[in-house]
Amino acid sequence: MRLLKQKNLTLQAALEECKASETTNKQLKAMQSNGAETVHYAKTRPSRSQGQAKTKFKQPHRRTQMPEANCGYCGKYHAKDKSKCPAFGKKCAKCDKPNHFARVCKAGSKKIHMIQGNVAEEDEEVYTPLAIVISEADFKKYGQRTTPSRARLKLYDGSILKPVGQGVLKTIHQSKVIDLEFQIVKTRQSPLLSAETCTMLGLITLNTVNHVSTTEQIVEKYTDVFEGLGCLPGEYHIEIDKDVKPVQHLPRRVPVPLKAQLKAKIEELERKNVIARVTKPTDWISSMVVVKKPGKMRICLDPKDLNMALHRPKYQIPTLEEVLPRLAKAKVFSVLDAKDGFWQVKLDEESSYLTTFWTPFGRFRWLRMPFGISTAPEEYQRRQHEVLEGLQGVDVIADDILVFGCGDTDEEADRDHDVNLSRLLERARESNLKLNKRKMRLKLKQVPYMGQLLTARGLRPDPEKVKAIVEMPTPDDVRAVQRLLAVEEIKKLVTAQPVLQYYDVEKEVTIQGDASDKGLGAALLQEGRPVAYASRALTPTEQNYAQIEKECLAIVFAAQKFNQYIHGREVVTVQSDHKPLEVIFKKPLLDAPKRLQRMLLRLQKYHLKVIYRKGTEMHIADTLSRAYLTQTESKTRRDEYEILKIQEAKREDREIEEVKPAEYIRVSDMTLDRVRLHTQRDEVMQELKKTIKKGWPDNKTQLKKEIRDYWTFRDEISMHDDIIYKGQAIVIPAELREEMIQKTHASHQGAEACIRRARETIFWPGMSAQLRERIGRCDVCKTYQPKQQREPLMPHPTPTTPWSRVSMDLMTLGNQHYLVTVDNYSDYWELDELHQNTTARNVIHKCKQNFSRHGIPMEVVTDNGPQFASEEFKEFAKTWNFRHVTTSPYHSQSNGKAESAVKIAKNLLKKAAADGKDPWISILGWRNTPTQGQDSSPAQRLMSRRTRTPVPIMTKALEPKVVQDVPHSITERKARTKRRYDEGARSLPPLQPGQQVRVEVAPNRKTAEWRSGTLVERVSPRSYEVEVDGAKYRRNRKHIRETTEEPKPSTDEETTAPATAESTADTTTTTPTPYVTRSGRTVKEPDRLNL
Repeated sequence: MRLLKQKNLTLQAALEECKASETTNKQLKAMQSNGAETVHYAKTRPSRSQGQAKTKFKQPHRRTQMPEANCGYCGKYHAKDKSKCPAFGKKCAKCDKPNHFARVCKAGSKKIHMIQGNVAEEDEEVYTPLAIVISEADFKKYGQRTTPSRARLKLYDGSILKPVGQGVLKTIHQSKVIDLEFQIVKTRQSPLLSAETCTMLGLITLNTVNHVSTTEQIVEKYTDVFEGLGCLPGEYHIEIDKDVKPVQHLPRRVPVPLKAQLKAKIEELERKNVIARVTKPTDWISSMVVVKKPGKMRICLDPKDLNMALHRPKYQIPTLEEVLPRLAKAKVFSVLDAKDGFWQVKLDEESSYLTTFWTPFGRFRWLRMPFGISTAPEEYQRRQHEVLEGLQGVDVIADDILVFGCGDTDEEADRDHDVNLSRLLERARESNLKLNKRKMRLKLKQVPYMGQLLTARGLRPDPEKVKAIVEMPTPDDVRAVQRLLAVEEIKKLVTAQPVLQYYDVEKEVTIQGDASDKGLGAALLQEGRPVAYASRALTPTEQNYAQIEKECLAIVFAAQKFNQYIHGREVVTVQSDHKPLEVIFKKPLLDAPKRLQRMLLRLQKYHLKVIYRKGTEMHIADTLSRAYLTQTESKTRRDEYEILKIQEAKREDREIEEVKPAEYIRVSDMTLDRVRLHTQRDEVMQELKKTIKKGWPDNKTQLKKEIRDYWTFRDEISMHDDIIYKGQAIVIPAELREEMIQKTHASHQGAEACIRRARETIFWPGMSAQLRERIGRCDVCKTYQPKQQREPLMPHPTPTTPWSRVSMDLMTLGNQHYLVTVDNYSDYWELDELHQNTTARNVIHKCKQNFSRHGIPMEVVTDNGPQFASEEFKEFAKTWNFRHVTTSPYHSQSNGKAESAVKIAKNLLKKAAADGKDPWISILGWRNTPTQGQDSSPAQRLMSRRTRTPVPIMTKALEPKVVQDVPHSITERKARTKRRYDEGARSLPPLQPGQQVRVEVAPNRKTAEWRSGTLVERVSPRSYEVEVDGAKYRRNRKHIRETTEEPKPSTDEETTAPATAESTADTTTTTPTPYVTRSGRTVKEPDRLNL
């Protein structure tokens, strides 16, 4: 009867059906001959949420007189001894916790029970734990307590039965006593026992062939293959183009809340010998990207610049034509995946230093091949093929390992598969290839490969390739009809064989990805002709993405959908109608917003080249994104391998959806709430949000004027939770900007420091300029500014004759005062004791003695001490006919010659006193010592002769001799000094009378302050007179700062009366002037009543 029901019955199918019937009859006869009692039984299959392994039904507790028990750790029967339990010391393949197997794991499984009344036709279903059912009436006869049940029972006819409760009954058969847990139902029926329970009670005997059928068995036998970090044979040397200039990225800041977790992760990778600390200089330094996930963290490399310099290895992926002959009789398939694939390839030392990257805790390098290196996919696939080469029934599909069994019958294929799987695991053990136990899927009926489906019945086209077109919804409004006329005809055209061409591994690949408000569309093209299509609806969360995020998500969707076509290819061209994406894909990962970072990380294993193309030229992707499949993921039946892939993709999608940029910046929740509130109130922000949602136009002029300032940053702007972000910084609405400026400048740091601090967390157009302007007006910052940079040296004119230009200064040593007078031509100096009398009269008296000895100089340079600023000294200068020049107060280097002579004189006097010698002998010796860099002594240059000293000397050497070229040697010496001094110096712009300035009134004080004043006049090239609070001061240009402040209103008319300027550096005045203190302040006579 079963043969008659089949359509298109073939001889081969009929033979297989007959063989199966004969086998079944033999097994039934064997079971009946054993004398076992006939029982009803039911089978239970717990349903699993996506990503969960199969969960067994709770095993019944066994109580027997024998010393055995049903173990809750391994699910088997053995003596009550931990050492006898095979699960002891092992890890669960489901929850990764120790000392139990996945079959008894209780980690969050949701049980949905199915009851069927027929004998299982497949061995693996017989081994499934089954439910035990009893009617409510029968259970009450035993008077046992019941508990609520959350199980759902599916009957053989498909109907659902809800138990009213559950309870435990003692069940006895022969000498065996077992406590069984029954599901209690209201219907009147005979109790149903599961096949496993019947076996335990000895009611039936099952004879089966021991096949490799469970993940637990594999993991238990090959524990070492699934634990630890593998290392494939040989080290990998990264070839680099020496002509490319190395790039060294600067270290990036990491939010404080993440530092502890990041440090722990780095230490973990160090312990695993995945990374190592770097202490020596390296040519290449890349940035680090931190991806935070719930409960864990991932560290990635951003080697965009390094990838530009790498020579990529050429490795050809096997074509479909090469693989198909080996799969001619394949009927069963298993799929395995390497654990931490790239990390199983060890780098040589030279290559390791190329992968150096910055962290907040120093530099590190990868010892294993890191994720993100452009050469990694080809190199890993090549090594994986080399390791598995020669294994029968084993092939590599993209990043998965395929094990298949061939045979004329299912039994032969099963045996062949088990042998091939064992050989693979042995090879993995030998080559130290580690596999991922969580991604292992055994004995599948079909797997996708290069757009086709490998099945037990041969190769057939993958319906997913054309599903987006075939299931495209029919237009239901006017616009939809205009967009897609004659939809059914187009469906037939684009899915016909001449249009949908076969994938050719030799041809270039182009991907088109597009996003609409509610859907994604993608197409894979070769030579402009489609190979495959895909589309899906956006989730509610994804519909709220910014348009740039939707467009990038379309590329992620396309890359994952067409993974088997593009994985490992050298270059894949991606066409997008969103121009900012073209820029985003060229920038470092850290410059992209957080959600885009996650998407770009998922695309790192592909070599994509994103180019802009108008939407009107991307007909297929644009149409699919608007007429998308209604579900966010396919609802068709899938095998376990496909379900796993979907679960991984959904997990990654959730990671993107759950990105919270606020976690990566140091902003309080209260501040975020205020920003969110004011963003909603700000009209400009609302207009910006609309633009982000619908996408940026092609031209800046198409934007409203109020948001055109954001045009330059359009590829970095995104929106999350009603807050707008520029990269990782929050875009601040106008009403909060002044407050943010105040908070940023609360510690009164400099403008550049405040700008750097602000850029970490906040942004608005023109923020840097506003911060500089505001800080430039800060009175506190202006008052306590640092000293200005030095200006280039301005040497005095070189004298051409001895004693024509002299410099003077007072010196104090102990309680004695001295007058030092030095000749600028010869460096010869005179030392006169003033004792305690430092009046102008005494200073003038010493000057007359020196001038009468050496002659009257043409010019005398002094500071602004009261002795030199007095009327007596001015009269002395006038009477003796020399030009008196004073330097800027607090600028001693203007009188550098005198300052240098003072240092020498002090040093000589101190040493003479310490040695108990006559200081004048020391001075005599110094005057006759040749100057460094010259062949003459100060005495020779001044007097054209040597003076006799205690040191023996020939009489001829004391004869007069004029020293030649002294001015030339002085000029050369000044030039050398100026070159050294001017390194790092810069000129300050000149100031104008009436200009508002800030001036250091007392620069020599430790707590010097910059006070506000008005510039009165320019006294000399670098000396100015400034009025501060009614008093006038003469200061050097380095003690005066420009300011944009408004002049303060005067409160005392009397103090604004002009005062006579101090003596200048370029003119000599003989008119009476007010008394000027040594610090440069002008002292005024008091106004008196004229009575």
